[in-house]
Amino acid sequence: MALSGLKRLETQTVRKINGRIGEIQQRIWQPKMQIADVAIAETMDHLSLAQAKRLSYKAMKGDTRWGKEWSTAWFRLRLTVPREFKGEKVALLFKPEGECIIFRNGLPVQGLDRNRDDYLLFKKAKGGEKVELYVEAGASNAFGGFTTRTALMPSVAVVNDDVWKAYHDLVALYGMIDPKLSASGWASGADSYALESHDPWRAKII
Repeated sequence: MALSGLKRLETQTVRKINGRIGEIQQRIWQPKMQIADVAIAETMDHLSLAQAKRLSYKAMKGDTRWGKEWSTAWFRLRLTVPREFKGEKVALLFKPEGECIIFRNGLPVQGLDRNRDDYLLFKKAKGGEKVELYVEAGASNAFGGFTTRTALMPSVAVVNDDVWKAYHDLVALYGMIDPKLSASGWASGADSYALESHDPWRAKII
């Protein structure tokens, strides 16, 4: 096969791998159920959790736009783990956008941002557990930049560990053959760690 033909075949293969990554990612958290009891309150003040609990909250009926420069939104999530999730690893899936902190039982437990939208609720759920979470979300990003935010309705989901591991293995390998992926996110503008096109290891990975 001519060199140009091999190049086209390689491009098609890389495109297919990229598509499969997205398909596999969707299977990490299955089944999942949307959380119905979600509310939001916005403020320009820097509040403690105790103060935030006293804000006037408005129920979210769907994906909600929020935020202005240097403002903060507080989200209140109340959920019940589905009975059919008994014995499973269960996580929260939430994309409020902005720079966020989850509070559980009065304590900060984890951050959420554009690189992380899941939080482990139970390693092995009993089913029927009731959970209340507060999420503090800063509208401006870590570097002070601002765009209007859109909070997507959160879900509670079963975590499929085998799929999770396969997904991250595939993403790591894909990053070695696609410089656009390896130089994204926090590494934007940095030298790519993708293998050179002539590197024999790149062909082996593909």
